[in-house]
Amino acid sequence: MSLLTDADEKTPAMREQVTKPSAAPSLEQDASETASRAGGSGAETKSDTEVDVGVTENETAGNKSNPCVLMEDILQMYGGLDEKTNEFKNDFVFLADDKQLWNASVVLLRYLQKQYPESSWKGKKILELGSGLGHLAFALAQLGADVTCTEQPKCVPVLQDSLDKQAKETERRRKMQSDDTVEPARVPKVRTLKWGDVAAFEELCSATQKAPSSSSDFDLVICSEIFYDENVHDDLVATWRLIAEKFGPTVEFYSIFINRPFSWNFFAKLDDSDSVDDADGESGARGASSVKFHVASVHDDKIDFLGLDDVHMHHTTVEVRKDEDKNSIVKSAPDATVTPSTTKDDNSGGLLLDSDEDPKTGGQQLAGTENATDENKLSQEEEEKTVWEILDELIGIAPDKLRIYVQCALLILAGIAILLIQQASEAGEQHLVYLHGGFLFCVVMLSLSVEFVLAEAGRLMREKELADEEKKKEK
Repeated sequence: MSLLTDADEKTPAMREQVTKPSAAPSLEQDASETASRAGGSGAETKSDTEVDVGVTENETAGNKSNPCVLMEDILQMYGGLDEKTNEFKNDFVFLADDKQLWNASVVLLRYLQKQYPESSWKGKKILELGSGLGHLAFALAQLGADVTCTEQPKCVPVLQDSLDKQAKETERRRKMQSDDTVEPARVPKVRTLKWGDVAAFEELCSATQKAPSSSSDFDLVICSEIFYDENVHDDLVATWRLIAEKFGPTVEFYSIFINRPFSWNFFAKLDDSDSVDDADGESGARGASSVKFHVASVHDDKIDFLGLDDVHMHHTTVEVRKDEDKNSIVKSAPDATVTPSTTKDDNSGGLLLDSDEDPKTGGQQLAGTENATDENKLSQEEEEKTVWEILDELIGIAPDKLRIYVQCALLILAGIAILLIQQASEAGEQHLVYLHGGFLFCVVMLSLSVEFVLAEAGRLMREKELADEEKKKEK
């Protein structure tokens, strides 16, 4: 089952990175076949007797096993999903009402459907951060999950309006099927949550506990395309820590993003946040628990990318240790230096990057080891990162793509040098021939150097993979 992607009013910084098409398709071009605008303010809606986006009653009945067929229709209508290849043409789909749909959410949805059996979704409690227009949350709710959407205060009305329209259209299609076995549309709950705001988070938890449910704890936290703005990373890290401390090791985080500048910085800050969040002193002041995040990259062979490039998905688990546990650890090994560890995840094959134990939480017994701990942490992180990963994080471009770009640029320079040499030779200016010839030689040497560096990076990566496999066999 595929689904319309998450969408919301992203920050101006994000919009500057996206080139908007000159004209998005207008729903008003054919009023008789117009769908309700997904998440748009002031949208036109159809009467219950109309057929949405040209879908006939027979077609709708044929898709009754797919509760999110509405999303596919909207994607195709706006040119986001290619009918023949079933792949996205761009990272975004722009609507006529100046909003965009974020296609990576579909990739995350398909992965979650494969990861969890269909029967396990009923009653599963899910919290989504940055829900946007709520299309991902709405689809998970149709699977049977108990979903809570969250957004900043100014976006909540748009989110609620979008969910109501999706529910109305889904209910209309259910009636068209004339099948009483199909359950009515489930609408996710909407809550206000400003990232990093402790009071807002506690209010969210209070509202969740009051809601009729078998459990107040969340099973999954969903984060789709919310790491692009580095200005909110600190607040988002604080929110992750609040969730982990509140709901404990049973909660799991699933996140996805398309690689853009600064996106990786979020996970670097999450790792650097250590065992106590000292950003504002709020979480650390409570002293309730020590939290560690184990971040695992999901292998590419487990992901259906739907034509999207440079997509990264992570599965994050939580380790929580109470104050008593931390004190007992310090007492039993007062001279030990706590360092971060890096292991392999057996399920996803990704790296688990553990934060190191904060020496301050051990009292004076570990005060003298703080510098050594930081040095060991930096040294081990440098050893674990390959040249490919460093290039990817610093530049934001995959090494394979970087190789093509650099070689194309050098090829153009070489062509220019050859042209200049030819012109100088025809003009009889021998000194310019030598000058341009030297430039051409430098270009060729630079091209060979790039090939050598990337080949060496590939060799190091293969050696690391072999070493990891040997360690896994030994275990």
